[in-house]
Amino acid sequence: MTEPLNKIVSPKMLAFALLFAVLAQVTQLSLPIDLVINTARIGMFERKASGDIIFVGVDDKSLQASENGNFSRREHAKLIDTINQAGARRLFVDFTYVNSKANGDLQIVADAVKRMDDRIVLATRPFDDPVTGESTDFDQDPIFGKKAQWGS
Repeated sequence: MTEPLNKIVSPKMLAFALLFAVLAQVTQLSLPIDLVINTARIGMFERKASGDIIFVGVDDKSLQASENGNFSRREHAKLIDTINQAGARRLFVDFTYVNSKANGDLQIVADAVKRMDDRIVLATRPFDDPVTGESTDFDQDPIFGKKAQWGS
């Protein structure tokens, strides 16, 4: 016969387990164990990268080398052209050109975007009109041409 649960697990044992769990969470004693389990889990389902997707980021060193520590529109255009010349099948730009006309050199960026033809997707921000409540894409400047795609 099976023993009743209250005889197998005493209140003291339950309190100790609860106290240990709280203590381990607060002090993060379980973190090394959790990291080992997580690493093993990831290793079991590891897949080799296809090489189809490449992430290009602008790091702090590149920003410091830029004019005034800002990545200028000319540098944006040069980066887009470099990626285009490297044979990218598609480029997703996670940067919005808000107030770009005021910042200058937008035409240089627009020309680089046009050279990518329909293989570039520019970031846009949705804007909810407070009067009508309709959502529209805010940053779709026609200067980028008709072939550039937009995404948010």
